[in-house]
Amino acid sequence: LSSEAYMVDHPAPWSHKTGEISFGFCSGVQVDKYGNVNSTCIGPVDSPKVQLVGPILVTEHMALFGREYIMIPRHERRHFVEQVDHISGVGFPGGRKEREKLRLSGSGPAYIYTPKCIFSFDDEGKIYVKSIHPGVSKEDVIQSTGFDVGNLDDVPVTPEPSPEELRILREEVDPKGILFPRPG
Repeated sequence: LSSEAYMVDHPAPWSHKTGEISFGFCSGVQVDKYGNVNSTCIGPVDSPKVQLVGPILVTEHMALFGREYIMIPRHERRHFVEQVDHISGVGFPGGRKEREKLRLSGSGPAYIYTPKCIFSFDDEGKIYVKSIHPGVSKEDVIQSTGFDVGNLDDVPVTPEPSPEELRILREEVDPKGILFPRPG
């Protein structure tokens, strides 16, 4: 597997510090209701139950990028917690104003994508369910999340991708079928 994306300007490793990156993607093992991400350890740092891979630029992504998209491959209570065990990437601790007080230049997480729903953040920095994926019940989202997601009565169903969006994903983003394997 080789990368089909790379930086061309010098000093490439430092461009994230100059505000040149408008968005990024990250993941972790825990996310809390403030959008904080944990990819460091489960349990206390001095004697963790599980030692994870570490922040691997999650810190820079969440602090400096224009906006961040968090991808969580499993939507379970143990992944969506009231408060993460360790903050590897800062979301909105105490809201957007608190983020500004920390002098973080990036705008923080924009969306959290899961197999069940899409989360977003309001003007105050509070998390909410933006949409629920087709075939997933509101009750499933509530039961699979370790914090209060509020009233889901008016939450729309996530729209299916359009034929043009599917074409772009299949032909331009992933022409070799690595990310989106083709049947047969």
